[in-house]
Order: sequence, then structure tokens, then C-alpha cells
Amino acid sequence: MNPQPGHIGTLGLRYLTGPGHFLVNLGIGKRTQIRETVAFTVRADMVNAINHPQWGDPDMNINSAAFGRISCSVSTPVFDYGTPLALRDRVQAERS
Repeated sequence: MNPQPGHIGTLGLRYLTGPGHFLVNLGIGKRTQIRETVAFTVRADMVNAINHPQWGDPDMNINSAAFGRISCSVSTPVFDYGTPLALRDRVQAERS
């Protein structure tokens, strides 16, 4: 039963919560020294690697017909890769 407008109900705080989140993120990289001052790196990263659905929060509007239902997922797998080329100046190379 809904309380009257302007009155506080009896439901406690954080009574309804959404499902937990489970993510597996992977990253792999290889750094190769080409010269004394030049290095080449190959890197690949994947977020949500096992493609596990991350469900959204349930509908919290008590007057809605969809109250308590989860109607969306909030995450998709993302793959990112890069090949940066690192150049160091001779002063830094001599110090290290």
C-alpha cells in the first residue's frame, strides 16, 4: 500500500538492490628494445573478456507496472590494442 502524498512510508533505506557485478579483464603486452633509446610495445586489453552480462538496476518506481524488473544490461565486451613507440633522449639513457 502506498503512503498518502506528503507522508513517509515504512520501507527502509536500500531495501531494493540490484544484482552484483562480475567482470574479467585481460591485458597482455610485449616490449621490445630496438636500440638503446628506442623501444616498441605491442599491447592488447579486453574488458569483460568472458562476455558475462552485467545487469542493470531494477525499476524502483513503486507505481510502475515494471516495479522490481530488470530490463537492461549495462556492459558489452570491449577490445583495445595499441603499438606505441617509445623514444628516450640520450640524457635519460645515460642516467639509467
